[in-house]
Amino acid sequence: MPDLLPPLRPIPAPSVRPWAGTRLSAHGDGVGELWLAGPASVVQVGADGPRTLDELAAEVGDALVGSAGLARYGARFPLLAKLIDAADWLSLQVHPDDALARELAGPRAIGELM
Repeated sequence: MPDLLPPLRPIPAPSVRPWAGTRLSAHGDGVGELWLAGPASVVQVGADGPRTLDELAAEVGDALVGSAGLARYGARFPLLAKLIDAADWLSLQVHPDDALARELAGPRAIGELM
């Protein structure tokens, strides 16, 4: 049985948006998104201190992202989890596939899963 990871506590990253509602205002005025988990998201790792999820995935590999995630994306964190509070309806968002994401954001970028 592999070693268990210590508890991970996300350190939310607020993102100000012009369409923000008021439910996330405890994190600042105009906050429309609260990013909880993603490659650059910071988590408190037990008593060890904060690290990004990408750093942690590179360190512990499949213990964090699973063997299928490790095989497909390498030692990085492949998910994005965020809370969205919009004051009104938002437009449909279209995300790039992996190839376009890498063209726009660099070789480690991940696009929408198909």
